[in-house]
Amino acid sequence: MFLATTAEQRHWKTDEEVLFLGEWCRLYSQKHIWSRLNHRVLPYHWNDRTKLHRDTLYLGLVYEKYLGQLAVRLNALHRKNYSKRYWRLLIGPWLTYIVPVFYDAFLSIQTARNSGLVTNTWLSDTSQGGYLPDDSETMLLWLRNDEGYRHYLYSWIIKELGDIPFEGNPQNSAHNNTRVKNNNLFLTRLKRQIKNLIGLCSRFPSNEVNRIFFANNYFPLIDYIKLQMSLGQTPIPFCVNIAVHGMPMNPSMREALHPLPADDAFQVLLSKIVLEQIPTVYLEGYSGMNEKARVAFPKFPKSILSGVEIYLNEGFKFWAADQIDRGVKLIGVQHGGGYGCSLCTWLEDHEKKVCDHFFSWGWSELDNPKVKPISSPKLSIEKNKVRPDPNGRILWVEISLAPRYLYVLYSGCLSSQVLDYINDQQRFADSVSVDVHELLILRPYPIDSGWDLNKRWVDMDPSLNIYRGSKPLARQLSECRLCVQTYNSTALLESLSANFPTIAFMNPDHWELRESAQPIFAELRRVGLLHDSPESAASKVNDIYKDPMHWWMSSEVQAAKDKFCLEFARTSDTWLQEWKRELLQINDH
Repeated sequence: MFLATTAEQRHWKTDEEVLFLGEWCRLYSQKHIWSRLNHRVLPYHWNDRTKLHRDTLYLGLVYEKYLGQLAVRLNALHRKNYSKRYWRLLIGPWLTYIVPVFYDAFLSIQTARNSGLVTNTWLSDTSQGGYLPDDSETMLLWLRNDEGYRHYLYSWIIKELGDIPFEGNPQNSAHNNTRVKNNNLFLTRLKRQIKNLIGLCSRFPSNEVNRIFFANNYFPLIDYIKLQMSLGQTPIPFCVNIAVHGMPMNPSMREALHPLPADDAFQVLLSKIVLEQIPTVYLEGYSGMNEKARVAFPKFPKSILSGVEIYLNEGFKFWAADQIDRGVKLIGVQHGGGYGCSLCTWLEDHEKKVCDHFFSWGWSELDNPKVKPISSPKLSIEKNKVRPDPNGRILWVEISLAPRYLYVLYSGCLSSQVLDYINDQQRFADSVSVDVHELLILRPYPIDSGWDLNKRWVDMDPSLNIYRGSKPLARQLSECRLCVQTYNSTALLESLSANFPTIAFMNPDHWELRESAQPIFAELRRVGLLHDSPESAASKVNDIYKDPMHWWMSSEVQAAKDKFCLEFARTSDTWLQEWKRELLQINDH
């Protein structure tokens, strides 16, 4: 059978039986093509969730090993003496993406090889430099959206392993692949330049005035400014984001990082791909970005407060990593749902490791004193904007769908498992009463990630009302009587913290919980707020939809909801004073 590894049809040989590497190959929009082929689809290797958790622990060890090795080599190459923590902040996000993604690809190819079915496949040109990311943002964009990059990774692994028959296909070289483009590139760059001009003002206030550097946290803009002013600081609403310019590959610099140790077959390949795929900003462009960052940011803050900037803003990361190595405190801020309760959260793990203090939305850890529970500004502000309409519709919130290819590890439906999630949604729609169905309004996530959800729903349930606007969730909730949540997310925290009548259902085999969170979620199940199956959730909605507030305001439901919110979605009308107090206390020590 011919092995097709991606959805790019130019990589398919359709005059013989086709073996698709995974469901990511079968775009719904191309169903009229692949459904006519004589084909099979290989099972996804992490459908075995026990194996996934075992592999997650293994990959955590691999990540730490390669971070330590690269830290030593990059220090020597750039003639620096930075700590491992410096390099964790700088290259850690890239490693957080590439290590599990490459292992996922490695296991997929192993599945194909072990099937004994593959007789041929077409591969891309994998010569060094064909796909070379400039920075972590480029890498993430490719991982989420670029078919050519995925074909490059699969081709690279197949060539290295050497036990799957293959042929080259000149027209499908990595150099000719169409890269992901930003259709609004001019507007994006213009907005970034305007924000950068404002952000550059952070260099001018004295260190005595602006002792805390604020790096674009999860705040509404006005309240972000209010917080800075309450601390007596000159408010700086935006963080500089220095453009990363592509640099040509310098083979000798990359060769200087050799050899990376390898303890098994996967690590043998990983040690090679890491040196080919490490972004140029950390090697060839390191000195240039270091200098730009030094000039763009303030010299001696006492502490730095950051949320998502520690992932993709390279200039900020260069500067912040240098500052923390000089003793400046880094304060991390939770910026989404799932933190504190999900069994596997690689992003949460990274943030807790790089920060001196980490502000959670209510949860804490007995063995990690750096985690500080604090009210969420976003949730505290949004909750006052939401009021149920007893005559309104039923808002059904759909997942921010994971891309068809794995890009980061977390407890949820990964890659092909999204199809199980979609099936659960269809089962819910099929199980509600006719009256409920007429009231449902499905709120899809704005980014489809290649699953063609709108088209699927038109085919599955043409009478379903699908929202296609851009209202904020809080505004749309106020037009509804009841909310149906379907995954462990920020949206769930928003509706519960706003005390909005909510029914949630999620597959416990996908949205696994850490042990400390299980009793709190069990209480939500006990009172009928959380369900493990779409049929159970539909039955509850059928029972309460006429007057959901009657059920919602019962003492047992409110108690379970309040306990959950205190732990995972804490709010306060005096959040500003709370944050001011905590930040001043950290700065005074």
